[in-house]
Amino acid sequence: PDLTKWKLHTGENWNDRIRSLKLGSKTRITLYEHANYGGASISFEGYGYGDYINEVPSLGMCAWGDMVSSFKVRQVSNPEARCLSTHLSLFLG
Repeated sequence: PDLTKWKLHTGENWNDRIRSLKLGSKTRITLYEHANYGGASISFEGYGYGDYINEVPSLGMCAWGDMVSSFKVRQVSNPEARCLSTHLSLFLG
């Protein structure tokens, strides 16, 4: 979704406000710098068992704090326990 269209309870939008993530098992989220899946992107995957398996407490550690404008979430069959990007490979586990 385009975060410029999602509203907080204050009426402001979610654009450039995401600072952390929690991912369920076998899920991949791809974050995009611009609306409509444009600009740079970075992906994270949930791995293992349970409800919330992979937690990214600070997107700032991947230089992505407060810069997400859209994202896609999908199910993956064999998730990898790392941050996936053409620009970054950071082990999170």
